[in-house]
Amino acid sequence: ETRNFKVTMDIANTSALNGDTFKVTLNAVSTTEGIRDTSTGDYVTDIVPGTATAGNTMTVRTPSLTVALASPSTDETVVKGSENVKAVHFAFTAGQASDIKISSVKLNGYVDRNVDDTFAQGRELISGDNYVDIHELVTSLKLYDGDGTQIGTQSKSFSTSNGTATFSSLNWTIEAGQTEQLVVYVNVDRSVTPQDGVSDAFAVDIA
Repeated sequence: ETRNFKVTMDIANTSALNGDTFKVTLNAVSTTEGIRDTSTGDYVTDIVPGTATAGNTMTVRTPSLTVALASPSTDETVVKGSENVKAVHFAFTAGQASDIKISSVKLNGYVDRNVDDTFAQGRELISGDNYVDIHELVTSLKLYDGDGTQIGTQSKSFSTSNGTATFSSLNWTIEAGQTEQLVVYVNVDRSVTPQDGVSDAFAVDIA
């Protein structure tokens, strides 16, 4: 009869172990006190192999995720009331160690009231108590993957206090070694009036 055994272990959750290696070795079994025949009471002496048996070398790797701006994220002009505008594309790349599960994404919204490349998060001062607010320019946001499938079911708006929007309970998985796109779709308010008689600009990034 053949019996198979396996050794399992838990690895500590610390990045300090990244790159460390380990293996499990079965030491040579003693012929005088190792395995006893229960019917005769004698120790088994015919044991093969007679030396230690080492398992495969295992390497510990820390899970990692890299986020970068992805093509075709470019400056473009949209008209008031535009819906499902692809505001920005991000590339999420999982490291080789393991799949990465994304459960939440936090976005920042920025405004530039006169398109001079001076963006302010949430709102930009006009004068006195008058501001251009991101939540007034962009009425809602949704997240999609590169294939056009919505990530989660939520539609969010930017906060009136700090211009952020947080998506939670996403359950979006990126397989190890793979890159997936996250695309932010927005709806633009149709009633907003550009300040100073010119266009208003907005931008979105990941917090």
